[in-house]
Amino acid sequence: MHGTGVLSCESPCFFSQPSTNSHRFCECEARYIKADPTGEGYLVFFAWHGGKRGKFGDDVYDHLMWVKARKLVFVGAGSLGTTEIMLRSKQMGLSMNDHVGQGMSGNGDILAFG
Repeated sequence: MHGTGVLSCESPCFFSQPSTNSHRFCECEARYIKADPTGEGYLVFFAWHGGKRGKFGDDVYDHLMWVKARKLVFVGAGSLGTTEIMLRSKQMGLSMNDHVGQGMSGNGDILAFG
């Protein structure tokens, strides 16, 4: 499963989630967030699936794009998508509380495995 959701920052970009359960929004897929090395803001790394990028297969995950958020990043990708993005960000070095990802649920939605 790949992360989905809403990314919004103070840079001139804005990605919005459609009303479907698509794993991609605006042809972008949030992968992880890192603190900007300058100490000001954050870098949001994403895979872009637009244009003819699909012809590269899963290689799009090896060549991520990024956008800088000057102050804050709000992640609204649902209970599972947000947790996935946050845990991946933690794995990539973003500092956060050790309790992130624990004690969570499917947020009252149906969650089934076959």
